[in-house]
Amino acid sequence: EPHKIPITILSRCQRHDLRRISIESVSKHLAWLCQQEHIEIAEESLNLIARESGGSMRDALSLLDQVITCAEGAITHEQILDILGIIDRAILFDISSAIFKGEVSKILDILTEIYDHGHNLKELYSDLIEHFRNLLVVKMGKKVNKLVDVPAHETALMAEQIRSVSEIYLTRVLDILFKEESAVQFSSQPKLALEMVFIRMFQSKPVLPIDVLIEKIDSLKKGVYEPSPNAAEIRDAENGWNTPERRETPKPARISHDDAEIKSTPYMPPEPITPPLPSAQAHAPAFNPDDSLDEIWAKLLNAISKASPSLGAILPKCSLSAVSGEKLEIEVSGNGFFVERINKNESLIRKVCDAFFGKKMELVIKAKTNPQAQEDFREKKSREETLKDEAVKNPLVTAALEIFGGRVVNVKVL
Repeated sequence: EPHKIPITILSRCQRHDLRRISIESVSKHLAWLCQQEHIEIAEESLNLIARESGGSMRDALSLLDQVITCAEGAITHEQILDILGIIDRAILFDISSAIFKGEVSKILDILTEIYDHGHNLKELYSDLIEHFRNLLVVKMGKKVNKLVDVPAHETALMAEQIRSVSEIYLTRVLDILFKEESAVQFSSQPKLALEMVFIRMFQSKPVLPIDVLIEKIDSLKKGVYEPSPNAAEIRDAENGWNTPERRETPKPARISHDDAEIKSTPYMPPEPITPPLPSAQAHAPAFNPDDSLDEIWAKLLNAISKASPSLGAILPKCSLSAVSGEKLEIEVSGNGFFVERINKNESLIRKVCDAFFGKKMELVIKAKTNPQAQEDFREKKSREETLKDEAVKNPLVTAALEIFGGRVVNVKVL
């Protein structure tokens, strides 16, 4: 905690900030020492010792000395695992491979084997989170050597393992593992908690990337809005386009099995089918000038509901306040959501009103005021201000402010 040391002392001292050493640097130094001492040990084992040291050269030398003292002859990888009591890195690759293949039973077998050997499952879970984090960084492929502190051969194994795995899926797995970390770390039964994490992981459905979803939506829109040739011919017949007067209209080129050459003529595709605008004849009963406002609103509401059922479900909260000449006023009651929704559909309401009245109508939409609600709100605010003043002037509050030298920041009325 160098920030706690006075400047007068720091100015008379040499300060050395110790940083973590990379696993590759630690492993190379251990290999050089073993070569000088004529000790046979595999590079994979040295990488394991370097990783276990946590970036400290002193701890790495202590672990290496412990291994040399407890082993006889050539030091094998299995001996190091038994002496140091750590989990082989290959198990992490086995678990990740089983996750990518969807083999939950294989994962449960690996966890049972690790548990039977007496290894710490909580440390395994921490290593697994770091492993999937490294897999994701390798998949993104930017500054891998700087962001992933593993030996070069292990980075190559990661790249090979995730070659056919999407970045979205890796992010999803890492997110699940990270969210369940506290459940595993603080569980009295870490094996069961760890098994539930993987079971829940395989039960959740995979998520499609956003670009794939957009592509599927575009394909769906094309299938909905682009009519087939048969539908176009039927519409031509319904609209009278196959009459003698319309037959001279250029048609799309047709391919004949007997012709070796395709002849084309200019062709303008027909416009997409759009629903006809609501008309006064389509909605009965029609507008009657002698009707009351309530009767006119009931008929108009019926016409709007037929044109847009979703909008018709909101309009019962509205009322017709005035109809005069070519002007129409609609009052909207309720919260701001209804007002905003009706304003967005103003063009549709205007078209229905024009068709219903048989002329161009000026539409006015306004929110309905509630005088009683406004009066209640003002009374509530006044009552709150009175209670706040009484609380500030309370003798106990005044005495507390004088004793502690404080001030009133805020007063809440519950």
